[in-house]
Amino acid sequence: MSEILLLGPGKNRSRLLGRPFTGDTDNLWVIEKNDNYRRNWDDARYIVGDLNDPCSIALPHNHFDEVHGYEIFNLLPGDPADFFDLWGEIYDWLSPAGQVIGSTPNWKSRFIHAYPGQQRVYTPELLAYLDQDSVLNAKEDFSEFWPKPYCFKSIFMADSTDGDAFYFRLVKC
Repeated sequence: MSEILLLGPGKNRSRLLGRPFTGDTDNLWVIEKNDNYRRNWDDARYIVGDLNDPCSIALPHNHFDEVHGYEIFNLLPGDPADFFDLWGEIYDWLSPAGQVIGSTPNWKSRFIHAYPGQQRVYTPELLAYLDQDSVLNAKEDFSEFWPKPYCFKSIFMADSTDGDAFYFRLVKC
């Protein structure tokens, strides 16, 4: 049985794998801001944690087969150290060959620019910084924040048909 971590709540938190989650919740863990957000899955294991400080969340390493985050990554802190801290923790939580499945507002969407809580815009070029083999030639070197051996490979990136969402699937290498 796969162990699944849902980073919550996110606007579409019930959209696990792009559809309503109806499976066995014995293997579902949900990170919430506080106890007030518990709503849908009574049998899930809820962890109260602050994704703004992912290093403070005590989760087992090499444990989760899937980490899901829908409309949550773009709301987290926007400086380079925060970005790489978050993805470093996600990497540690994932089992070998584990996957991250997520969505954010599309960079072309009116919603990404109209919501005051936006911290970061996700694009294929941004996610390339998580792949040591295809890091972009940037004006600034971010290797101090993202030491090897952390590496994700992109296996799926697409825009929604209406252009409002950006979907991605990454695999831990």
